[in-house]
Amino acid sequence: MLVVVFFNSNLSLRNLFIVKVKNPTLEILTILFMKASLITTFFIWCCTVFAVHYSLAQSPVGAQTNAAIGQFNKAIGQQSLLYNGPAYDPGRSIKNNPNFKDTTAMNNGSVVYHGYVFKNIPLLYDIYQDIVASVWVDGESKYCFLSDKLSEFNLMGRHFIRLLPDSTGRKVLKGGFYDVVYSNKLQVLLKHVKIIHIAGTYAGPNDFYETHTYYYLKKGMFYYEVSGEADMLSVLKDREGELNKYIKDSKIKFGKEPEVAMILLASYYDKLTN
Repeated sequence: MLVVVFFNSNLSLRNLFIVKVKNPTLEILTILFMKASLITTFFIWCCTVFAVHYSLAQSPVGAQTNAAIGQFNKAIGQQSLLYNGPAYDPGRSIKNNPNFKDTTAMNNGSVVYHGYVFKNIPLLYDIYQDIVASVWVDGESKYCFLSDKLSEFNLMGRHFIRLLPDSTGRKVLKGGFYDVVYSNKLQVLLKHVKIIHIAGTYAGPNDFYETHTYYYLKKGMFYYEVSGEADMLSVLKDREGELNKYIKDSKIKFGKEPEVAMILLASYYDKLTN
């Protein structure tokens, strides 16, 4: 039996292969942990090679070898999935940045990636590209998660989920990451968007990102875009009278704080319909 462990050039776990090979008298088992990494040129370094006869596979030594490989695979399998994604390109340099809350620094958060939960991960949410970036284990190189494998993440006190485009034919939602600010029977979601404003006749260093926020309400299986008080009351018309009174009594102002207003109304509606 031959067991060979290979690492890529930066000695990370994200491109590690363990191969056990046999001829007609040996076992065959090949386990591949990760796809190609960010590095475009690899050198393969064989760090451990040892051979034993097939009969040892039935011995305590062979059993211990198999057990060790199994434990090693289990230990790094989920972690290796975390570092699976292309290089992050922040785009051209202009006056401000494309990120959530205009931050340039990464903040620790959590992700659900490939179905696994990873906590205390450095994160940066690029709103302009609608992608989430992090750093490799080397602490320097930045990469971005595969969006279709990133189902949700938490960052700077906010919870984001990935939604697919509206398949009902109503075309209310575009696919992407949505900021869930309230979730009960009703759900209030925000879509943060940045666009580049061209300051002059041509693109240049004085251009800047403009931030826009779109508001959505989920009731039942359907999503509704909400641009003001009238839109929300239209969706919740079965309790419109009570909600109107609540708005007046609580002095809720949609124009000043639409996010707060939607959360208050959604919460009150859920209490009314319990």
